[in-house]
Amino acid sequence: MRFVWSLLASLLTTVVVLVHAQPGFISIDCGIAEGSEYQQSGQINFVSDVNFIDSGINHDLPKVALYDKYVHYKNVRSFPDGDRNCYTLRPVDEGSKYLIRAGFLYGNYDGQNLSPTFDLYLGVDWWATVQNPTTTKQFFEIITLATMDFVSVCLVNTGKGTPFISVLSLRPLTNSMYNATNKDQSLKLFGRFDMGSAGAPIRYPADPLERVWFYPKMVEGWSRLQTNLTVRNYDDGLKLPSMAMMTAIMPNGSDIMYFNWTSSQDNQLFHVYKHYAELVPNSVREMTDCCESSCYGPFVPPYLVAFTVHTDLSSTGGVNQKQYSCWFQKMENSTLPPILNAIEIYTVLQRSKTTTNQEDVYAMMNIKSAYKVKRNWMDDPCFPKNYSWEGLTCRNDATDTAKIIALDLSSSGLNGEISSHIANLRSLESLNLSNNSLEGQVPEFLAKLPSLSFLNLTGNQLNGSLPSLLLERSKIGLLTLSVGGNRNLCVSGPCSNANGCGSKGSCGKNKRKIIIPVVASIFSSVGLLTVLIILWKHSKGAGCQQGAENAAEKQPSSSFPSFHNSSRKCNSPPISETATAPKPGPQPTRAKAANAY
Repeated sequence: MRFVWSLLASLLTTVVVLVHAQPGFISIDCGIAEGSEYQQSGQINFVSDVNFIDSGINHDLPKVALYDKYVHYKNVRSFPDGDRNCYTLRPVDEGSKYLIRAGFLYGNYDGQNLSPTFDLYLGVDWWATVQNPTTTKQFFEIITLATMDFVSVCLVNTGKGTPFISVLSLRPLTNSMYNATNKDQSLKLFGRFDMGSAGAPIRYPADPLERVWFYPKMVEGWSRLQTNLTVRNYDDGLKLPSMAMMTAIMPNGSDIMYFNWTSSQDNQLFHVYKHYAELVPNSVREMTDCCESSCYGPFVPPYLVAFTVHTDLSSTGGVNQKQYSCWFQKMENSTLPPILNAIEIYTVLQRSKTTTNQEDVYAMMNIKSAYKVKRNWMDDPCFPKNYSWEGLTCRNDATDTAKIIALDLSSSGLNGEISSHIANLRSLESLNLSNNSLEGQVPEFLAKLPSLSFLNLTGNQLNGSLPSLLLERSKIGLLTLSVGGNRNLCVSGPCSNANGCGSKGSCGKNKRKIIIPVVASIFSSVGLLTVLIILWKHSKGAGCQQGAENAAEKQPSSSFPSFHNSSRKCNSPPISETATAPKPGPQPTRAKAANAY
């Protein structure tokens, strides 16, 4: 019996978890301990930010009753180091729309009683300036289209105090929502109002997308209208919460009603979404909707069905305009005044068209993950230029898309094999992986990078044979190649010693440094001549004999080949360590041709 009750309890718990699950929600309480998580009123699961950012310091706000009502604002993560620190929000679906909200409450967490001012960025684009969130929380909200499989939110130090953040969340939207959002622009929330409400703000679960609907300050001449009946959406549309649509405002004793707002900046670009639903049955209400010079109507709000009018004010503002207005007017044959149930106002954030090539971004993100790089590697690798990733060199192409042409990860404590993700940096010209602890063989894909002209692999623990195509490219002067300090790396084909590389094993005894292309000198010529004389004196195989005078004829006139392994033996029988010098006698007038090395 106990087992049965335990099973029922387990199933009930599972059901509760499923009911409260929010697919696609990312909810981060910034500054709580690693591994911590909790549910907001048993509804939304909030987690630590440790898996979303590599930098920053956790702090608790002072135990002040004022802050107890702010559930997600009792901790902060601050960023005293680095000019830019970014959260990487994933998983997200490329090409999908998301609502992102960032919240801030200083609360004198550092005991300095100096609330900072700093900038908030969406990727490479300025989003907002956070100013003096001392004892009252501030939040900023934006609707954006994900152009990759992650979204970055960055805090930038502007020299006016240490940036910090309290809470960060991401909510998935459907692509039919907020059609003004696209790859070229995002929508920053200016205001979202449940016009007829007089109570607490509406949010999740009343709004399944966790939009927050505030009630506005009532204006003289407005009156409230409400119903207890559910208001449904005509289609998926904007998925408006019924609770927000069950109330409305209308003018008292007038045929016209105004809604005004003031912008802190000149000539801002606005998008306004006005939501209507008739709440009075069997009524005759016909009206027009106008914002600045743009009008819609006449129309009749449908009974208990949400209907939206979207007005694009991004091209209608006047010079130095800061005051904006919408008005709603009764038509002559209408028996009831105009109404307004809810309104959303957004400003436009133009997205930067100058970004890093998408394949390069994914490649660098994967390289960062593979090697656990702890540099300033956040968001876009090349932009903004002031915050480009350390160790990268970028070049813009004709479309203002930057491509990575150089990657320097020397002395970076790298372990494991050479990452296969480097193969996706198709414009790479220079790669420096020297002085790390890289293991395994030198991969073939390095030889297939079409623009690679410099490769430094010195000071690692690489083994096996170098790809023949790398050697060939080096010999013909297309690649400067350095691989010294890899004691188990065979640099000119299979070794013939007891621990030979390639198909014969590793090159454990090959301790020679790699030779990069150098201009031939008198000393190098003499060295080559000496080696050839020694081989002539000790070789028994005719294929390995060569006259000293012929060696002089065959030595390079300008430079050595890119790689020459002086330890490699020819294909004739092994030279004996105890071979004696040939007996005196008639000498041949010309030595037989030697095998090429």
